[in-house]
Amino acid sequence: MTRQGRAWIAEEGEIKRVTGRSPFSMAGRDLTYQQIQALPSDAAALRERVAAMLPAGSEGLLADALSGLLWTKPSPPRVRAAAYRALADLPEVRYLGARQDERGRAGEAFSFALPSCVERTLIIDPATSQVLSCSDGGHDGRHEIVLTAGWTDRGPDLP
Repeated sequence: MTRQGRAWIAEEGEIKRVTGRSPFSMAGRDLTYQQIQALPSDAAALRERVAAMLPAGSEGLLADALSGLLWTKPSPPRVRAAAYRALADLPEVRYLGARQDERGRAGEAFSFALPSCVERTLIIDPATSQVLSCSDGGHDGRHEIVLTAGWTDRGPDLP
């Protein structure tokens, strides 16, 4: 989130000013907003660019890095579309069919293994192409639910 040209991060009910590092990263590399906006809109070119950003020997991170462009980065629609196409072409990404997230919202589920051997599952709303939820490792693992996504110029309303 940005506020009056400054970068902020909201975490656990707290707003902190981001200093030093960029608020965005991919495969451990800092990315600026402008670099994300300039990523290719062609799926093959995007896959190649993202793969080149990965550290040597970490090819298993490609699906995770591409999926990050869908829900944890301020990717423009053309880059998001390319990321979806690139993910669909990866042999390690599996379509799981229609599923509901933890809030009962309907979507389409996709999964892939992380290098840690944990299975990551994304549930995506096909009507909006928004990620509804992400879970790692089934019921006992980490779960994140996306309630809303978008841009704002004001901080969150916190109690």
